[in-house]
Amino acid sequence: MSTINDRIDEIISDKKLTNKEFGDFLKVTEATVRNLRSGGVVKPGYIELISKSFHINKQWLIDGVGEKYTSAGLNLANLDIDQLAQVVIDKWDNLMEHDKFKSRYYLQLTRTLNMDIDEIFEKVLKKSK
Repeated sequence: MSTINDRIDEIISDKKLTNKEFGDFLKVTEATVRNLRSGGVVKPGYIELISKSFHINKQWLIDGVGEKYTSAGLNLANLDIDQLAQVVIDKWDNLMEHDKFKSRYYLQLTRTLNMDIDEIFEKVLKKSK
């Protein structure tokens, strides 16, 4: 059974953040992040910060129950630019996991670029050589 520290580690890994980057979001030091990841006591204030900063379900963070991420009550107007960028990246990553979305995206991209798919593949192949 995982601990809250394991779940914090999972969030950091999912987001591909360094301890410093995660600490910057929470306004804590790298040492504090290392402590949070390795079994240290997680204060209620940190739970609140992690939940708000990364749109994490507090119940999941505390005891592993429920969905990890939540978008309920997400008010984009209250996010700083780094938090907003992270929301966009997360949503984009989720969309790119779906083949139907990727197909439609690439089709629209080729239309936007006013190229046909053969031209794009030809250019990509030339650059990869």
